Amino acid sequence: MSFLYNPTTPDELTKYYLVWILLLMALHIIYDWLHPRTPDLTASRLTNKINEIFSASSAANSLLLCLILLNGFKTHPLFSSDAIQLPLILSGLVGFVVGLKGLIPTETSNR
Repeated sequence: MSFLYNPTTPDELTKYYLVWILLLMALHIIYDWLHPRTPDLTASRLTNKINEIFSASSAANSLLLCLILLNGFKTHPLFSSDAIQLPLILSGLVGFVVGLKGLIPTETSNR
């Protein structure tokens, strides 16, 4: 179970992403279901959770990079493999998409 906090091989990295994304999505769905301000949870609402899946994968990716930094980035086994490219590319893409979204002009109520 060390792959949950310190994946060192590409296989462990796959398990890491799978477990963390499913865990974060489950937490979101439970919170959404129990929160009094959200509508009732139905199967049709579950199909609209693409943004939450994106957020869960972004959170899992950020956690992975923080864990690798805490375990010694340059000495970490994933650093010397091609598997490290996936989290770095995902981080770059997420940052790019979030940055682009912030550049889109929006109408304000003050005008």
